[in-house]
Amino acid sequence: MLRNFILGMTFVAGWHLTLPVVAIFAKALGGGPLLVGLTVSSTLVLPLFLAVFVGAMADRFGTRRLARVSALIFTGGYALIALGSGFAALMVGSPWQA
Repeated sequence: MLRNFILGMTFVAGWHLTLPVVAIFAKALGGGPLLVGLTVSSTLVLPLFLAVFVGAMADRFGTRRLARVSALIFTGGYALIALGSGFAALMVGSPWQA
């Protein structure tokens, strides 16, 4: 139980630590205040809309399987940003990091 708690808190802390980095990266790519705000907001809004759907999937398929798929999607978001060039790659990849 303690192991799961520590892993969960590490994941949550790691995710929240990426938000300032996304904002700094967006600004470094030439984004103005509006584009930087939209980029960071998109990272927070997508999970809001997907929460109910993902909860139902967790009930149907199990949390372990869903965690694996979520980790792949999370990694894919980072890969889009790393392999893409420019602000468009950041805008497309950021929401999938949530």
